[in-house]
Amino acid sequence: MTEHRFGGDWTRDKLDRFGNYLAPFTTALKNTGFELIYMDAFAGSGEITLASDAAEQDIELFQDEVSAGDDLTEGSVVRALRTDPPFARYYFIEKDRHRASALQRIVQSYPHLSTTILIEDANVAIPRLCEEINWRTSRAVLFLDPYGMQMNWSTIEAVAKTGKIDTWLLLPYASAINRMLRRDGKLPESWEAKLNTFFGTDEWKNRCYRSSPQFELDFVDESPEVQKMWNLEDILSFCIVRLDSVFEYVYPEPKVLRTKDGHELFALCFACGNKAGARVAKKIVDHIMRMG
Repeated sequence: MTEHRFGGDWTRDKLDRFGNYLAPFTTALKNTGFELIYMDAFAGSGEITLASDAAEQDIELFQDEVSAGDDLTEGSVVRALRTDPPFARYYFIEKDRHRASALQRIVQSYPHLSTTILIEDANVAIPRLCEEINWRTSRAVLFLDPYGMQMNWSTIEAVAKTGKIDTWLLLPYASAINRMLRRDGKLPESWEAKLNTFFGTDEWKNRCYRSSPQFELDFVDESPEVQKMWNLEDILSFCIVRLDSVFEYVYPEPKVLRTKDGHELFALCFACGNKAGARVAKKIVDHIMRMG
């Protein structure tokens, strides 16, 4: 396996918007004396083969890949490595050894850059980097682009706690979260645990579901049924509220990524850890999010 097979036009849209943030970031901080760091939590193999329209519809809850397609595009790794002015250090995190090997071949084409590939779980690597890096003298951009529900809330908290990391996050609010929030409220324990880990709370239960009185006398002794109250907009709003609880600034209008026929899949979000950085970042992000 030499490249990911994932997504469609929305994948290119996501990468284009994220990539358009990197050069303005390094340019704005070029003469500040800070060491500029790039971190990619799910780096993959560096290149992505975009899926066909049919494959776009077949995204599973915890999948790693989507098959089909022959449209090759540069992933976040190559876009970051080509950023001018460059970052001082690059950390690429990919737990799959086959993808990491392909990634290594790409990174070797940039011997003048300081790069590190970490073959491990992003939920382990990112919190550790947040602890090890001297944030008094460093600033960073982090790309959190999981394949599904792999990101833990504890990782988000670790990032926000530094106060120095501009974070781009792909939220699977429609492609995964909405599909896990079943209409009847009867979620497998593993799904509830996954949602709790992702949100960092079980508050979603009381907000998403409402008890529905059981009027059939034959069922008065059974637990009351529930109704799902959330639509896609509600789910995304809750995600933003959660991010806003730990970051200094969260862009209020994330970019919704859709299939060609209009079905919502993900939301590309931006969060900033400090007020000073937010003032500059807000202008750049506003332009990026609103571009056609």
